[in-house]
Amino acid sequence: MVKDFWARNKYTLFSKSQIQEKERELKRDYKMLKEALKQSGCSWNKDRDEEAPPRNRLREERKKLQPASTVHQRRMRTKQGEEEAAMLARENEAAMLARENEAAMLARENQPTQATDFSITRCIKVLNTMEVTKEEKVKAFSVFTNVDNREIFLSSAEGDEETALLWLMSQI
Repeated sequence: MVKDFWARNKYTLFSKSQIQEKERELKRDYKMLKEALKQSGCSWNKDRDEEAPPRNRLREERKKLQPASTVHQRRMRTKQGEEEAAMLARENEAAMLARENEAAMLARENQPTQATDFSITRCIKVLNTMEVTKEEKVKAFSVFTNVDNREIFLSSAEGDEETALLWLMSQI
């Protein structure tokens, strides 16, 4: 899963443990929501593609605990149970959205900006690993003042340093 995440999000700098922790957190939240839905007695009617009323099992258990009541009181209890389940579902959904927003904000904070990812310092470090004269290095510094040039240089140097050096010499 971590490799798939990195493949889809090339410029994020999450560690493997951060991704695994977020996955565990989401699974835990899913189990909690699933259990809350199970306890609420609500379910999904797949045939009608709509929410099904609470299961009869819960109604029977309530009848055992309480003496027989009027039809009106039974309807009120069923309606109240449905409202509680809906309220719990809304609260869980709001908590899930808050966690997703927090994760997105964390991702934006950890994601490097273009200026830091393609910095002049990084360009000079890569340039120092190449075989160039001091005069060529000095001329290359002026090429690195442009962000696009830094991006081209660093991106090409990752794959093939010789091609990056040829491109740099063409810009000087």
